[in-house]
Amino acid sequence: MLASVFRYIFHLAQFMSDNADGERQGEGAILEAAIERVWRDYQFREDGSPRADLACFPANFGTAIQREYAQQIEEIIAYGFGQFHLSQGAMQRLREIAIYAVVKDLFLEDVTGLVFAGFGEDERYPNVVTYFASAMVGGYLKRAEASADAIDTDTKSKIRVFADSEVTNAFIRGIDFNLERRLYGGFRMMMGGLVDQMIAAFPDATPAQRDEVRTRFQNSFVPRYVEAFRGMIADYQQQTFINPILRVLEIASRTELAQTAKELVGLNIFKKRIMAQKETVGGAIDVAMISRENGFQWFSRQDGG
Repeated sequence: MLASVFRYIFHLAQFMSDNADGERQGEGAILEAAIERVWRDYQFREDGSPRADLACFPANFGTAIQREYAQQIEEIIAYGFGQFHLSQGAMQRLREIAIYAVVKDLFLEDVTGLVFAGFGEDERYPNVVTYFASAMVGGYLKRAEASADAIDTDTKSKIRVFADSEVTNAFIRGIDFNLERRLYGGFRMMMGGLVDQMIAAFPDATPAQRDEVRTRFQNSFVPRYVEAFRGMIADYQQQTFINPILRVLEIASRTELAQTAKELVGLNIFKKRIMAQKETVGGAIDVAMISRENGFQWFSRQDGG
């Protein structure tokens, strides 16, 4: 598990290097910045609130991991990062990440998804609950609930995608996820460049004044406009792409729902096939339906049933 998290750090460092603007930093400095970002992600959520420990582990489990696996942690750190001559602070961050990777409610490592769908005794409408599970550590399985979807009088239809879902998400949301991420990242970068050009247009300003204005814009105005742009696009996606699909699913028959699910999975397989990408889902597609009246029923199976 720890090797998987460290691999994520290297991928993040590569991404930061590829998207760096301005003066180019050395690989050691970029790697330390990636380590610091991952360390903070384990400490805090996106809204700044502290990230809790997972409930699946007993109290003070991190201390036990640090005591029992100290040698293995040092060996993995030395193997992965020894050649980069990192600072003592960065090395200590890696040791702490090794503990947080186990106990914190964040899954940066490779995970397995478990999906539970159906009806409880008191439920009139179906529920779908997803769990992430990664590794056995000290006799405990690291796991956490990833999502829970329920149909009720307010939410009459939902689509939840798993595994190969790029094309499905693009179909539902009207844009490829990777393209969307690049769009927002590029917009933020352009806004930052616009701030620099605006400051350069005032040659009489002192360096202190320029730094003050740049900091104010980068920390306040730029994030505000980026979020406003993101919200505008999200609202258009919701009204133009997502809501019309969900409205159709609300009145679709069970057979139509099953056929829709099959076609959406088929879109992902088709894309990977024509683009010569590795298929993680392929061949015939199994489709099942669950209803309160009839329970679990196969709609189509690979064996022809």
